[in-house]
Amino acid sequence: MFLGGQALIASSFLQGVRATTATIPAGAWFHVFEVQILGGGRIVGQFQDADGRVVDVLVLDEPEYEVYALIGTGEGIFSMRGTSGSFVAVLPDSGTYYLVFAHAAGFESSEQEVLVSYRLLGVEPVFLGVGLTMIVPGIASTGIGLRAKRAAAPALPVD
Repeated sequence: MFLGGQALIASSFLQGVRATTATIPAGAWFHVFEVQILGGGRIVGQFQDADGRVVDVLVLDEPEYEVYALIGTGEGIFSMRGTSGSFVAVLPDSGTYYLVFAHAAGFESSEQEVLVSYRLLGVEPVFLGVGLTMIVPGIASTGIGLRAKRAAAPALPVD
């Protein structure tokens, strides 16, 4: 458990690239990726619409996302429009952020497939929390094991 906890803590600082497809259904819909960060950081990524159509890319904090989800508009921390591109958005504080892919004006009538890869640069609290909760029992069980080993060891004769 101790070693597994250390691995999770390390991975909370060194997240890998997440590559996936964001499917935006036809109509006034969007696709969202939720990310959590501890102490701020950045989200870095690339996107490409599979059919070369224009999409909107936004990074929103929690209050901005709540508004966006209700009315479908907003600027957020970062926004861009294109058929493909790279993005870097600064996430200023700890919290939950949303990477949103939406139809650009005029493309709402059909489903869009967007190839997405992104990486979170900062501390991801989920891995950190799970790692810490694994380390404590790992240390305790190691101590118990060492104590049991000492108790079971034969005493050395004294000359």
